Amino acid sequence: MTSPFQGSIVNADVVLATGSRGPETGSLQRFLVSLGYVDPNGAPLAIDEDFGPKTTFALATFQRNQGMTATGRFDQTTRRIAMMLGFVPFLQARHFRSRWPNPRVVSLIVVHTMECSEDNLAAAEDVATWFASDASPVASAHFCVDQDSVVQCVREEDIAFHVQSDASDTGNARSIGVEHAGFARQLASGEGDTWADAASQNILFRSAKLAARLARVYQIPFVKLSPEQVRAGTDGFCGHVDVTRAYAVPGGHTDPGDGFPWADYLALVQEST
Repeated sequence: MTSPFQGSIVNADVVLATGSRGPETGSLQRFLVSLGYVDPNGAPLAIDEDFGPKTTFALATFQRNQGMTATGRFDQTTRRIAMMLGFVPFLQARHFRSRWPNPRVVSLIVVHTMECSEDNLAAAEDVATWFASDASPVASAHFCVDQDSVVQCVREEDIAFHVQSDASDTGNARSIGVEHAGFARQLASGEGDTWADAASQNILFRSAKLAARLARVYQIPFVKLSPEQVRAGTDGFCGHVDVTRAYAVPGGHTDPGDGFPWADYLALVQEST
């Protein structure tokens, strides 16, 4: 895929506070839960996308622990510090099929490449902005990853259009799609564009941390699937190309390419759990 956007920063000026609702409030709640923050009764926060007193209490505790004034508001300063610690901002893609708040069975993590330069440090934000725009085709992914950030575009409960254009198709319905800055032409190592340079390693490290959480939540094994295994409904990881071949999807996507370092990547995912 190719994004025409460059330099956009997702939700830079958005402030979440009491009364805020929606998927990014859910991202904040998930972030606070991941760090062990609790409500006034000592219970983990419910990820209900409703910024109420319990979320305010947990966020204020986080702010105090980070040496900030405990306002209970997720302002720009708090957002910046939270992103350094793993908070994932959310920008809703235009095309997806909603299932929230109903869970779905996820058994497949699909790796994509954005077909854009890894040197663009706003690649994740750019592609997320493209997915959200009126110019977007019928396409979306759950997450976009670049060297220094992750942006979520579709709730995990919802179905993204990342391997097929119809959410009822098996590939989309059971999977989570993760877009990576870079190109399908990249080699595992050697001269030219490779997955071994510093930029690629930063992207793979950040992606592995995300994938480790997803694999843990959905109990997905650290195995690379063949197209035949994808078609058979086996649980695991695969590339966009494997889904294309499994279901003979028109369009001929080949990402993340023959050079994607699957063994090293899955080892990194396992190490990140």
